[in-house]
Amino acid sequence: MYSLDDNEKFLLEGRLVIDESLPIQNKLRLLLDEVSRRHFSDLPPIEILETLKTKDGFVVVLNLTEDEQDFFQSKWYRRFQGSTGDSQTRFRLIYTSLQPDYPGFWFAGVKVFWNGKPIDSEDADLFISRITYRSKMRKNCSIGQECR
Repeated sequence: MYSLDDNEKFLLEGRLVIDESLPIQNKLRLLLDEVSRRHFSDLPPIEILETLKTKDGFVVVLNLTEDEQDFFQSKWYRRFQGSTGDSQTRFRLIYTSLQPDYPGFWFAGVKVFWNGKPIDSEDADLFISRITYRSKMRKNCSIGQECR
């Protein structure tokens, strides 16, 4: 489970014990359930919308859902407001989903949708609308310590 400290340094805030024999989607489902429970309990659980096979590997598409039909009036949109809120929310979703320190087979990238549709980055000014690749992430975290 990844987070940011007050100075926006990357932290590993804890580990979940997950059975290695589970399929990759089930492992991610357990992680997303924990992120939802810990940090977004007022919102529906984060969904796995689909898995795409790309030249770089498998990319998972996460879906943030809620009853609101206007993204700019939604609770999820409010979670991305302000520099700290945006960084913290994005980091928890992306880093935890991509597990940069996990040595085994994992997803190569993640993309985030809202209510089943891509988030228009030009309107929303968010960095979650494009694919984030695991290979470009910081690695080597210890619990409670900055990632290098």
